[in-house]
Amino acid sequence: MKHRKDTTNDTSPRMTRADFLVLAGGVALNALLFWRLWRPGRQGSSITLTTGDGRKRRFSLAQQRTLKVGGPLGDSVIRIEYGRARFVSSPCRNKDCVHYGWISNQNDMAACLPNKVLIAVQGGDEGFDAINS
Repeated sequence: MKHRKDTTNDTSPRMTRADFLVLAGGVALNALLFWRLWRPGRQGSSITLTTGDGRKRRFSLAQQRTLKVGGPLGDSVIRIEYGRARFVSSPCRNKDCVHYGWISNQNDMAACLPNKVLIAVQGGDEGFDAINS
């Protein structure tokens, strides 16, 4: 008696050439979009300092300086040097703004929300911003 191989129970998935091409195309497109839209930003040239009362002031990142900015809780201290800026100290409780560190690329921001102080890096040409686009 001859036994035939039963092929009806073979349920293992197999990739076809078309499946492989679609997968490879998706990976390539994803890498291209990531590189094009979310690559690291360009170096900024200035910061815009915004306070809770709506006042905006602009400072060059080329100059080294320390700024004291008044807010509802007291003075926040911002340091600008070597093309970057950061909160050095602030009267807020958690100090998240201080721990954020240096910002230098276009569209980078650091904020002390309790003290209502925001610093944002500006530059010549604006890059992609997922929030405002």
